[in-house]
Amino acid sequence: ADTTTIYEDAIVDDKKNFILNFLRDHGYMLVQSDRPKVVIDTMTNCVDVELKFNTGTRYKIGEIFTTRTGKGFDLVGEDLLKEIVALTPGNWYSNYDIQRGQVRLFRTNLFTSAAVNSIIADTVGNVVPMNISADIGLMHELSPEIIINNEDNTFNLGLGLNLTKKNFLGDARKFTIGTSAAAQNISEFFQHPTFADSAFYGYFDARISIEQPFLFGEPITTKL
Repeated sequence: ADTTTIYEDAIVDDKKNFILNFLRDHGYMLVQSDRPKVVIDTMTNCVDVELKFNTGTRYKIGEIFTTRTGKGFDLVGEDLLKEIVALTPGNWYSNYDIQRGQVRLFRTNLFTSAAVNSIIADTVGNVVPMNISADIGLMHELSPEIIINNEDNTFNLGLGLNLTKKNFLGDARKFTIGTSAAAQNISEFFQHPTFADSAFYGYFDARISIEQPFLFGEPITTKL
């Protein structure tokens, strides 16, 4: 630490929390810290700060279990859950890797809730098993929309509809097909869906997309 820095409680807390997080990310799952000891030297206007940590045992990740619930619990396999979270048995316990795995679960939009927890009660020696719990929603999602815009400096009103198939062909892939239509007179457009009449202003479009959130176990952001 910089010995010329003016003492602040916040600086001590930041240093303590940094060390705690570092240790928890490198195997010390149950590390604890004592209250910082502060000794003030009024002669030199200096403060000595002592931080004490009880690291405990350094843990490795053991077997990884899964718990699946929800309406779509049988539509997402446990192998996919493990692949998304990407924890490796035998590696040192890392709180950062666990939090990252939870974020990756939510990014897929397959789960209404998800968590990755250590099973401390089943710890043997320095090996702690992990459990991935996920509440899985339905794999089909229908999303209607109302369109209001000012395209070509003209007020347009329209409707749209998107159908999404989650976990398309596995690997948390997402397939979406959508269509939308808008016009100055939306009722006329649906009664006569043609662009032959040059006095009629409107548009219709259709879109198909495939989103691949992971490739070879690594997160990517690719959409076709």
